[in-house]
Amino acid sequence: LFEPGERVLDVSKQKKMLQEIDTTADLYLLVAEDEGQLLGYLGMTRLKQRRVKHIAKLVCGVANQASGRGIGKSLLQAAIQRAQDSGVTRIELTVAATNHKAKKLYEKLGFELEGYRKQSLRIENTLQDECYMALLLT
Repeated sequence: LFEPGERVLDVSKQKKMLQEIDTTADLYLLVAEDEGQLLGYLGMTRLKQRRVKHIAKLVCGVANQASGRGIGKSLLQAAIQRAQDSGVTRIELTVAATNHKAKKLYEKLGFELEGYRKQSLRIENTLQDECYMALLLT
């Protein structure tokens, strides 16, 4: 959801974030890279409260130049497997309603549309709807 320049992390903050991910089973981060160039990322966080500990929230992104190469699918499949292995039974995500390519991929992997947040995103000065999607694991 960040636009260019909105997320500024210095090296020490980034290292701290990565160390926390490395030492916490409730946080999961994957990246796809080629020769040092970041092509995609996936972050998954398991909720902590007892009533919702079976749920993980997921964020995923693939660089425009890497789109269509199966990177998003590979990242998502790895996250789904990790979720199953750790006892997660529900994965949730949101996606811009206009991001048809991502929605199609999510649906292909079993995510279902659960609802919308109307005009919740401002993208290039235009208000857009956001889709709530979830995957139920058995």
